[in-house]
Amino acid sequence: MQDYFNEVGVVPLATLLALVMVTFVANAVTWWKLYAKAGESGWKYLVPVYRFVIMARIAKAPEKYGWIAGVFSAIVSFNHPISLVFFFGYIWAFIYILRDFIKQYDAPLIFWLYAVALPIIAVFQVNSVNYTATKSSEGQKLPKT
Repeated sequence: MQDYFNEVGVVPLATLLALVMVTFVANAVTWWKLYAKAGESGWKYLVPVYRFVIMARIAKAPEKYGWIAGVFSAIVSFNHPISLVFFFGYIWAFIYILRDFIKQYDAPLIFWLYAVALPIIAVFQVNSVNYTATKSSEGQKLPKT
């Protein structure tokens, strides 16, 4: 193992690890703030499968699509050849939820591209995003007229 680090070098590995950690933290901060603006707890983004269920709830999409995206994303992480089949299901459910999730916020398309692909830039723009949808009115009775 020591020979491997001597050949590759510790600095490139440390740089790659630092870049991955910065991207992960930026992604978590961006989505934490988006969840908080929608009235959900930001920590729910950090729970791997449950994050998609909350995203579906915010998007006012059926929560079953959130469960599908969450479970399929967990299966895809196994790196097994059969997981490629589940990858397409994950992409389909995620795009379905994200499409409706974007409609709930007043933000330009470029922000959403940053939020998904370059979260380091999105961290600085998330404060200007407004949540425009109202909370779900399930369980509330309409006043009698």
